[in-house]
Amino acid sequence: MKIFRLIFISISLLFYNNTISQDLSNNTKIYGYASSYKNCKISLLRYSDYLNYQTEIIQTSIIDSLGKFEFIIKPDNSFLSILQIRNKIGYLYIDSKSNNYEVYFPIKKKDDITKLAQENVKLIYKNFPNNELNTLLLDFNLRLDFFLYGDTNKLIRMASNSKEFKDSLEIFKIKLADIYNNNKIKYLHNYIRYSIASIEQLSSSKNNEQTKYFVYNEYLKHLPVLYNNDAYMIFYNQFYNKIFTSIDNKIYDKIIAAINNLDGNLSKLNEALSNDYYFHDPRIRELAIIKGLGEVFYDRKFNKEAIILIIKEIIESSEYLEHKKIANSMLKTLTRLLVNYKAPNFKLISQSGNTVELNKEKGKYVYINFFSSWNSRSLHQMDLIYDLQKQYKEISFISICIDQKDAYDKYILSHEKFSWDICYYNDDIKLLENYKVQNIPLYYLINPEGTINQAPAYSPIPDGNNHSIKNTFHYIETNNKSKSKYKIGGKN
Repeated sequence: MKIFRLIFISISLLFYNNTISQDLSNNTKIYGYASSYKNCKISLLRYSDYLNYQTEIIQTSIIDSLGKFEFIIKPDNSFLSILQIRNKIGYLYIDSKSNNYEVYFPIKKKDDITKLAQENVKLIYKNFPNNELNTLLLDFNLRLDFFLYGDTNKLIRMASNSKEFKDSLEIFKIKLADIYNNNKIKYLHNYIRYSIASIEQLSSSKNNEQTKYFVYNEYLKHLPVLYNNDAYMIFYNQFYNKIFTSIDNKIYDKIIAAINNLDGNLSKLNEALSNDYYFHDPRIRELAIIKGLGEVFYDRKFNKEAIILIIKEIIESSEYLEHKKIANSMLKTLTRLLVNYKAPNFKLISQSGNTVELNKEKGKYVYINFFSSWNSRSLHQMDLIYDLQKQYKEISFISICIDQKDAYDKYILSHEKFSWDICYYNDDIKLLENYKVQNIPLYYLINPEGTINQAPAYSPIPDGNNHSIKNTFHYIETNNKSKSKYKIGGKN
């Protein structure tokens, strides 16, 4: 009996150890060098949805003093990832069956320090085998570029929707099948298929209903929605572009009625669209509705609040988990920085070492400004904020420096008299994205409830109409004094 137990334990341990080794073997390691960004934060992201092109952070890491970085993830499927350092982004396709990716970030340029706009960089791939996903996609895209742009006349034929172009495209498709058929990477085949679908769609004239019918039946009807394949989603967004405003007039009138007259009625919107051949599939239709609502949100013919109600209904009641996530992302995108909607939270460290979290500032108005030591305008306005924060005690002030860390430290040392919270943004790319920081100085005023009051807010310097934030602060102070002077239910 003891021998049996020992054998059983030995077999169990062997099985357990094999399981561990299998788990480790399924891990994917992304590592490499970014020598120009030593001690900076690097983030690995992916697109959370391709309707809004919103990203989510998978992991963050710190580039060490030698310029090395590393991520270890366990992907469920293949996807397009993004490596980001500050405003620099590079793309890397992650194949769930590949174990290692060695990449290099290009050397930083001298003028990069003053750039805020996001900038694409070409990552350098090292030792990628010929049958690896990135290598294969690069090979395909080079072939596609040569097919389209290697012959100028071919572009003219494509634009004119000529039979000659269609014939040459068919021959190209046959060649692609011969080249890539032996490869078993599903992401690659779907990427190629829907890249071709986009060309077939673009090569048709705008009113060519026959081509649209063919494309729908060939690439969409009764087929799964590939939410994580970028080529599929580019094609999908192209096919269902401006769906509410480019549809048949009778259906368009029903759409307006479903949104405006009924204060946001999802079932009526579904009913209006389901009569159209290209919206028969409920999954495709609901995804298109989310996209369409985003497209008309700023159209004056449509009620913003009703659109928000419909999106919230999809978040709550959709039978498709992916749509709940995409609708939630759409809602955040549309309402971000809208007056009376919740301001994006952040958590940073001030110059005194205290944690500054916006959600914990409730009860007072908060004046936020983004600045940098290399921007003379924002430095001058920091001096004006110094005067404002001494005068208006009803307001909380938070300044966020988007400089490099050593420049921030130097600035703090030379401005010790500035006692309000001045924080370093800590390479937080989501913070800059959430507050749309593309130019500085930039200001926001937050209500005591944590919602947006002004976005962007007035600066300390009067604008062309002689409005400055000082006018707003004076109004807040006067209003607060009136409230405290006349207490309801008390002795006034």
